[in-house]
Amino acid sequence: QSKNECKDFDYPIYNILRKDFKKISDNVRKITICPFFVTTCRNRFGIEKPYLQYLLYKYPETSGKLSDLLVFPFKRFKHKINYLKESNKLLSKAINIKIAPIGFLEDNESIFVFYDLSKVDEYTNKPRAKQQWLKLIKHKSALWWVLIDEICNQKKSLNFHIHKSVYMLFYKNPTLIYLMMDSKRIEIPMVAYYGNYYKFLPIIVTLGLKKEHYSSMSDMFGPFYYFTDYIGAFRQGGWTYNYKQRKVYNREIADKDGKIIKGGIVRFAIFMSNT
Repeated sequence: QSKNECKDFDYPIYNILRKDFKKISDNVRKITICPFFVTTCRNRFGIEKPYLQYLLYKYPETSGKLSDLLVFPFKRFKHKINYLKESNKLLSKAINIKIAPIGFLEDNESIFVFYDLSKVDEYTNKPRAKQQWLKLIKHKSALWWVLIDEICNQKKSLNFHIHKSVYMLFYKNPTLIYLMMDSKRIEIPMVAYYGNYYKFLPIIVTLGLKKEHYSSMSDMFGPFYYFTDYIGAFRQGGWTYNYKQRKVYNREIADKDGKIIKGGIVRFAIFMSNT
């Protein structure tokens, strides 16, 4: 699709957000920022339906209960402050971007400040030839874009759990969940995974997962596209399907026990429509 062919959509969040930061209650003692990104054919290639992602912070891996926990970036304070200024500082500290918020929601002693990053991300203002569509995200990365399906249904991304405060915000405000088009809700994509030897993954990311054939060992249901959950992808990216040594172009990619020398996982947002 060309950019001109992209259909207009609506995110009704703008109808429920408050915008006057001077009228926030004096008892607010916590600022939480909620940056979001709407992926469309205007800012990404090969996108048929727009979908939402929210940016979460991941605590480092430790032996404590906060290990690898995903939360919205937040800040606590003990007295009344300039909420707008502090929210912007928190965003700038997290992702080094300066942009005005579109509004906020207040809940007891907390405010949730929303930022639309759809038009200021690293891809939008670069020529297509210089854009890098393949991203390798490592376990130690602190910031993660997550799907609505991961927040509201799975309550985790990969094997990182999402804190209750995140999904409860969406449960209490279901308007945050859906994009609309022609007064109808746009289908929300679900998360799915695929794992393999790391040098095969750029091909999968670029061209998509291939359709399996009837002769394949994996397609017990027919010649379709086979995705899996995170555990299944971890298995695919860790060992060969028959646990035997494997070579590609005379290079060993798995040892005698079938353990892949270096594996990786691709995370997909897939539209299932009528399953």
